[in-house]
Amino acid sequence: MLELLKRFEDESVEDAEASEEDEDESDLARRFASVDLDTVSPDNIWEMLSPSEREKFLRALQDPNSEVAKQLLASEELRKNIREPWWEDRRSRDEHGEPEEPVMMTIPVAMLKPVPNRPLLVYNLAAICITYTFVVRHLGLVSFSSKLCDRADLEIGIELLSTLVPFLTARKSTLVHTSLSGTLTDLCSRFDVQNTPSPDLLSALLRDSAFLMSPMDVMEHPESTDNTLELHPHRRLLLVLSDIEQLFSLGSVPQQSKHVAHKLTFYSAHVASMPSPLLRSVAAELRAKSMVLNEEAQAHQHDMTATVPAATVRKPIVEEI
Repeated sequence: MLELLKRFEDESVEDAEASEEDEDESDLARRFASVDLDTVSPDNIWEMLSPSEREKFLRALQDPNSEVAKQLLASEELRKNIREPWWEDRRSRDEHGEPEEPVMMTIPVAMLKPVPNRPLLVYNLAAICITYTFVVRHLGLVSFSSKLCDRADLEIGIELLSTLVPFLTARKSTLVHTSLSGTLTDLCSRFDVQNTPSPDLLSALLRDSAFLMSPMDVMEHPESTDNTLELHPHRRLLLVLSDIEQLFSLGSVPQQSKHVAHKLTFYSAHVASMPSPLLRSVAAELRAKSMVLNEEAQAHQHDMTATVPAATVRKPIVEEI
């Protein structure tokens, strides 16, 4: 008799939990039945969620290894709609099958000549590149120049870049990073505590940045171009700066974006006249640090899976006497 009561208690709890989940899903379906998810704003969707649903969603964002996050990431709808950034050109193609790359900026010829005693801004460029890859991937964009990039994306992009690399947007900033470790320390300190990039995410961003900063050994000649920068060995990094210029020109009022455009032109001229071995060495640093962070992330994941949590003991309603 005692054993039957215990089993009934366990089954009742399980049935109640399953019933609550079914009711929650049914209620969610009713609330969104008349909503056009293609047109409604994210803010409105967020307001329609209950506090518990918001908490569940935020937990999934913070823990990509959770079951909810895995289900979201494995969804067929997400796989069909996800767009890779332009430097991952396997799927980032337009309707004609051409790579959706940013539009290359133009630099005055007078600025392309090497200037003696110019400060080396290569680690500033690394900070810009890391931040750029984060923002583009965070927003799920091909580029800021893409036709699919909307006004909200531009505003968020400007806000993130202004927060994470303020030396690019502040008029009077004279900050010059002198090492990769200092660059990463400064960059990570500017994230919100809740949004500090994990080792595996930072590893991916550094890997992206290493690729974008690496000089190209073999150049493909476009069929027709009036911009000689299209043939430059540092073309990928120049496209990064060009896309950021496009972001600020589209997402800001002219008065606010003018000084940023001037800075980006200056940085681009610096890139165009920079020795390739210097860029190659920093790209190698980024790649090496990416590998270290990846190993740390894997070790942490191994430790997490190897740890068996203690079983939670629930006191039965009916106690043996």
